[in-house]
Amino acid sequence: MSTSLDIVINNWYTPNGWDNSFKPLPDKEGVYVIVLVELYDPRNNPEAVYVGRSMSLVNRLKGHPVINVLTPMFPDHHVIVYFKTCNNSDELETELIHSLDPKINKSKTL
Repeated sequence: MSTSLDIVINNWYTPNGWDNSFKPLPDKEGVYVIVLVELYDPRNNPEAVYVGRSMSLVNRLKGHPVINVLTPMFPDHHVIVYFKTCNNSDELETELIHSLDPKINKSKTL
């Protein structure tokens, strides 16, 4: 059975990729998930740490404070952004926060 994070990773786009999931960030409304992946973990267990939405994904994710904090805090991890363009992004954001239970959204830090 696929988890919500598996669905995001396998069906959404990322500006951090180099395969079929690669796509530059658009100037459109959408939802994004910030994921940590440990570099040397043979299980390659990704962890969703933040879910957000924006009317302009490219503008919101340029210099995003969560990414700016996580990158030096976890030098042994990749910080990967997955995104999906959609209308009514608030509904999808709420659904993903509930299903993924990301740590930073839960703690309201950053």
